Amino acid sequence: MLLIGVSLLGGSCKVDSIGDPIIVPLIDQEFVLDLWENLQATTTSPLEIKMATITNENCLNAGILSTYERNNRNLKLTLFEILDPEVCDPGQAPAVGQEAIYDVNSGIYQLDVELQGVVVNPGTLTITSSSYKVEMQEENGTRWLHYELYRVPNAALWGYVTYSNAFQEQQCTDFINDIAAVSDPIQLPDGYYGHFTVADGGELTVNKMPNQPGIRPFIYSYWGPKATIDNLVADFEATATTGMELVLLDQQGNEW
Repeated sequence: MLLIGVSLLGGSCKVDSIGDPIIVPLIDQEFVLDLWENLQATTTSPLEIKMATITNENCLNAGILSTYERNNRNLKLTLFEILDPEVCDPGQAPAVGQEAIYDVNSGIYQLDVELQGVVVNPGTLTITSSSYKVEMQEENGTRWLHYELYRVPNAALWGYVTYSNAFQEQQCTDFINDIAAVSDPIQLPDGYYGHFTVADGGELTVNKMPNQPGIRPFIYSYWGPKATIDNLVADFEATATTGMELVLLDQQGNEW
């Protein structure tokens, strides 16, 4: 599976020629797109569209030149070309980019995804209080990793702890029990939430969670002060033994 980076390249990139043709034939699937909820966004909408080339570039920090426009309920995302960085970080990786869809509310929007203004892929973006959903009439030169993104629920607190022996497993259990003691259970429908995925009636997979047997993912609803979680994390870090890893995030964009 192609992994999309979360960061956008900025002023370190240069545009050679917007008028150049798409790098490979337009009939091929050139770009992969995905929906993302930026929990640290300060704009009216946390929705972003991430993009990446399917083929690798020769720099780890190659970007994609793109624009986003809105005219009432008509949205247009245009992908122009790959940006060569001013200073190349050598290596093979997809070129990446993202656009913030910052001025939308609930409703149905016309969504056109264009490649250099030559290929137009019409579709719709439906926004509700619980999800974002893309439905495309055509996908020439593009494909979507996910067509529906569930919103992260208010006050959600999730993460995972790793362990490699019975003693660490007990430390892991104790920490999760401490989190549960100050939180409420949360039941979510199966689906892709960007930062995590729920499947098979409640099985949680957190983004970038290592594939190993000694791991405990968890999710709760926490409405209390951040300081309480800070203290629980500090206590865990003070007693955790070598090799354990804790990842903890919340719907407000906090990370521990």
